[in-house]
Amino acid sequence: MVEIFGTSVPIEEARANAKARAREGKKPGQNLIVILIATAVVFFIDHFISSYASYIITAVGKLFNNGEDKTAMFLENYRMNVFLYLTIVPIILYILYAKIFEKRKITTLGFIKKNMPVSYLMGIGIAILLMGFAAGFCVITGAMTIKPEGMSAVSLLIYISGWLIQGLSEEVMCRGFLMTSIARRYSVTLGVIINSVLFAVLHLGNPGITALAFANLCLFGLFMSLLFIRTDNIWACAACHSVWNLMQGNILGIPVSGLNMPMVFSSTFNNKLELINGGSFGLEGGLGVTLMLLIACSILFISIRKRNEKAA
Repeated sequence: MVEIFGTSVPIEEARANAKARAREGKKPGQNLIVILIATAVVFFIDHFISSYASYIITAVGKLFNNGEDKTAMFLENYRMNVFLYLTIVPIILYILYAKIFEKRKITTLGFIKKNMPVSYLMGIGIAILLMGFAAGFCVITGAMTIKPEGMSAVSLLIYISGWLIQGLSEEVMCRGFLMTSIARRYSVTLGVIINSVLFAVLHLGNPGITALAFANLCLFGLFMSLLFIRTDNIWACAACHSVWNLMQGNILGIPVSGLNMPMVFSSTFNNKLELINGGSFGLEGGLGVTLMLLIACSILFISIRKRNEKAA
């Protein structure tokens, strides 16, 4: 397959490692089916642990349930926070799998020390800019209105910490592990396509999912893949992903892939303009995000091409 997007430092290091360890006459790296199975197994382990934790919280909650809405809301928030913090499990498992079975260094997953603070801050800035663009587009078109709601500082800090882990977790799974593992043996292009589509597939069970929402999730996966390639690390992607979710869910009060949570502001959608605002799925299901992601992907793609031309 033709390399459309070029490559990156972590991928090149992973390829060099695979070639050095490959047996004579054998292709370097693992077979695609093995990679996909490993990805799925870790994902379902995390899903099982999260579901079991949620079951325990619900069972305990029923013992203390006094019939008040505040109790139900507290339990739901607690369950959401536990889910966010438990996403540290797949981070550990993917790192262990890469080290034990693929004999890869942690740097091949994008955990590179060089320029880490700058990359992370850049990712935060990108997320704020992109979400601000998408939300602003919806406000200007009349598809959404925003008003103050109120959220405790402690609750916000707890969610921020949880999103930082969750954003890193999905980026390690899709970009650091899956895309890089595929690119070791095949091409970066195939790695980008498969990880972007799989990222969208993982959200098919979320409330309010539509065809446009699925397409936007694929675009988001593409954008994150390009950001990984352009920055040569996982940090910008992790920060952008985390703040993207935080901005939607807890700052603007917009459903994150169909999920609701406590908020600083509350956003009300115009039901007549769901094509723009995404309806019950949130902004990720609307044309506002489609337009924004297409522009962002184009900018990154052009930047990568120019870098590749200079290096040639």
